Amino acid sequence: FDGDNQLSIDDLTEAVERITGFNKHGSIRIDRDSAEFVAQV
Repeated sequence: FDGDNQLSIDDLTEAVERITGFNKHGSIRIDRDSAEFVAQV
């Protein structure tokens, strides 16, 4: 996602946020801490 052709925790966290989608108010459904936890696992 950042264009360096390497996966980082930030890239994986962003992927988790994109996968979980948005709620009816247009906000990301998962909070950043939870997304980062999922990315690390």
